[in-house]
Amino acid sequence: MSFHDKIETEPAPVQEGEGARKVDRDSLFMAGQLYLEDSTKPIDVRIRNLSAGGLMAEPNASVVNGQNVRIELRTLGLVSGRVAWANDRQFGIAFDTPIDPKIVRRPIGAAEVEKPYTLRKVEHYARPGVNTR
Repeated sequence: MSFHDKIETEPAPVQEGEGARKVDRDSLFMAGQLYLEDSTKPIDVRIRNLSAGGLMAEPNASVVNGQNVRIELRTLGLVSGRVAWANDRQFGIAFDTPIDPKIVRRPIGAAEVEKPYTLRKVEHYARPGVNTR
């Protein structure tokens, strides 16, 4: 497993009180590429948690609250959103359209759903040593 693909599966703590999040989010450590507004030059970021509605990341450049962005998420592609909050070490993105975080966490190259060997369709079956011509 490389630096870009390390994933931790522990859920992030749920906040309570005003401003509490209504959706669960998973802590993870994954690389992504951020595109600011109309820029075509990506900025490398480290994604720290992810939910259907957004993510938290650590940037290698400054981002501004309210800024429109696109972020490249492995196995999913470009996702558009806006910077919901930012400080000098981290920022949050609210996605324009909810995503399925399970797709992003899926290993690259994984089959959609692999059936167990016992449920696979058998094209032809004959007892060993029997010629069925």
